[in-house]
Amino acid sequence: MGTVLKYLAVPLCFPLVVALYYGESVLPFVVTMAVTVLVGTGLERLADDPDIGAREGFLMVALTWLAVTIVGAIPFLIEAHGIPFVASPIHPESTLGNPVNALFETMSGFTTTGATVLGDISFDSHTRGIMMWRQLTQWLGGMGIVVLAVAILPELSVGGAQLMDAEAPGPGIEKLTPRIAETARALWGAYLGLTVLEIVLLYGLNVTGHAPNMGVYNAIAHGLTTMPTGGFSPEARSIEAFSAAAQWVVIPFMVAAGTNFALFWHVLTGDPKRLFRDTEFKSYLGVIGVVSAILAGILFLGDGLMSVAPAGETYDQLYLEGIRTAIIGNVEPAVRQSVFQVVSIVTTTGYASIDFNAWSAPAQYVLLFAMFIGGSGGSTGGAVKIVRWYVIVKSLRRELFTTA
Repeated sequence: MGTVLKYLAVPLCFPLVVALYYGESVLPFVVTMAVTVLVGTGLERLADDPDIGAREGFLMVALTWLAVTIVGAIPFLIEAHGIPFVASPIHPESTLGNPVNALFETMSGFTTTGATVLGDISFDSHTRGIMMWRQLTQWLGGMGIVVLAVAILPELSVGGAQLMDAEAPGPGIEKLTPRIAETARALWGAYLGLTVLEIVLLYGLNVTGHAPNMGVYNAIAHGLTTMPTGGFSPEARSIEAFSAAAQWVVIPFMVAAGTNFALFWHVLTGDPKRLFRDTEFKSYLGVIGVVSAILAGILFLGDGLMSVAPAGETYDQLYLEGIRTAIIGNVEPAVRQSVFQVVSIVTTTGYASIDFNAWSAPAQYVLLFAMFIGGSGGSTGGAVKIVRWYVIVKSLRRELFTTA
């Protein structure tokens, strides 16, 4: 735990650089880095090197996540309160000035849950550095902080298998190489590579004029929150704030984030057919395709779109009419909105390309169904996961045929 906490100072350098670039206060990050190094080093010296079994692995991972969450909340608290006799508050009105809210936001980030207590997501209420730290917590937590530590820190190679089993996403983790540290590096390598590729493609849209507001900051922010299926966006309207081209770029990366990352390793090591031989992956794509087609049909025909806001709702009537005009009878918007929302919800990313609260009951029922599916085992996606549904269906079929 001490080792992981100490090296948390390294990723904190990134929002610090962002704050420097935009001329913002770096104090929240400097103080947090000092705390992580001092506390982490102290814990390292106090602790012996135990033999790590399964129980010890689960305990260490749980304590590490708790410690990282507490320390990760410090930048939010300093932004709101400053430091007595040293620095004034930056945004004293911040919701994250409440310690409970700060811990909630940090835990939501590291666990990629995506729930937020922020009422005003804007740079008027929070600095760009703080918002980047918020995004970065999701990226660090997506593939697992402890898995990352096992990958890059040799002192954690002993007992690494138990630590990875305790933290890695999904029902289990496939050992890709003889050494567990190499497996961790392979998983994080695929994760990092896909993140960088998405950032490059999103910023490329900005350069070519296809997404004028997708600057470097937004491209990085959404790259960091797509691959962990976290959904924290620096934009209050999420992906709806960007062009159709940007939404199409994000879709395949959400699909990739919900795929077993071990499959990407097999593809890169010369076995691309492994991807389409995998039963779970084929089922995953099939479910997305079928559910998206159903929803696209509902939207295309107009049955899934409100014409008048229900009693008690405050939707702008012009907004509702604009949605209906853009989607009904138009193939591309209907397909894009349905595929985007289905993929976002199946993978538990949580991005929104449209305010689907303005959709009528039939469309919302489809999304409700999609919530229970989940991504693949070994992915950063949440929910039940395809592999578990596959096992459930196979077991039910066997029981039915056995009974018959």
